[in-house]
Amino acid sequence: MRAQPAGEDEKRLLIVDDNAELCDAIREIAQAAGYEVDLTHDGNAFMERFASFRPDHIILDLALPGLGGLELLRFLAEERCDAEITIASSHNETVLDQAMNLGAHYGLKMGAVLQKPFTRAELENVLQ
Repeated sequence: MRAQPAGEDEKRLLIVDDNAELCDAIREIAQAAGYEVDLTHDGNAFMERFASFRPDHIILDLALPGLGGLELLRFLAEERCDAEITIASSHNETVLDQAMNLGAHYGLKMGAVLQKPFTRAELENVLQ
């Protein structure tokens, strides 16, 4: 994998979620939408993958082994991430709103929220 950011005609998605089946389903849908996809299942591995993959879109679960999603938002801010970030989580709306507000406070490009379980159509809409 290259360390350079994606070109304008490439779309690169990095997924971090501890549910392997969900990651595989998101990958399949994202690849059909034209994304190059990488994924990981914990926060520590995400940090390594982020540095080498340089995504332009991230789907981030909040509840992860190792570093959680809120800590990863801080990491992404420190890395001056300019990728669009979608929060995908089963937490309640209050927690999801707090995560979105925290990311915005850090200056991150916060996109959508996908509250689990979400539909294929909801995911496809986010990936457009």
